[in-house]
Amino acid sequence: AAVVPALACLFWLPARLPALCALGFLWAAFQAQLVQQSLLDPRLEGHTLLVEGTVADIPRQFSEHDIRFLFRVDRASDGETADVFKGKVRLSWYRTDQRPALGERWQLAVRLKRPHGYANPGGFDYERWLFQQRISATGYVRQDARNSRLDRDVAGFIAGLRRHIGAQFDALVPGPDSLPLI
Repeated sequence: AAVVPALACLFWLPARLPALCALGFLWAAFQAQLVQQSLLDPRLEGHTLLVEGTVADIPRQFSEHDIRFLFRVDRASDGETADVFKGKVRLSWYRTDQRPALGERWQLAVRLKRPHGYANPGGFDYERWLFQQRISATGYVRQDARNSRLDRDVAGFIAGLRRHIGAQFDALVPGPDSLPLI
């Protein structure tokens, strides 16, 4: 479908602007289709999956023992079938003292659901935000003996180095409470 607009851009000057608009639309539709294909299969919702992957952002602590983070799933198993899902998920881990770090590889028992939000007019569109972030599912980590940190890879080493440098900068820069009021 992109061949005709591309040829029109190259050879027919009056059609250049409409052809570029058509190419932009086709590119956006292609990207949206990629995100739609990566969404969690509805049959897997509500089932415990054993996933392996990498922590994809800095975990945020939202209460004393609860954290939230992005996790890039490389492998997932539902107990019967391996590789049932791959993608980026947003996980919450409740009542835990574990502290996963950016770039670490983990094996986790999780419950996932497809992304959705509430349709409040004028409110924050959570589902659209998840779509824009290319998050394929949301869910939580279950309390399970199989939850464990796996060996670090090269990316994990680089992420650890970044964390170390960031901690050094944080130690040098004063916090907002120590700044004088003007």
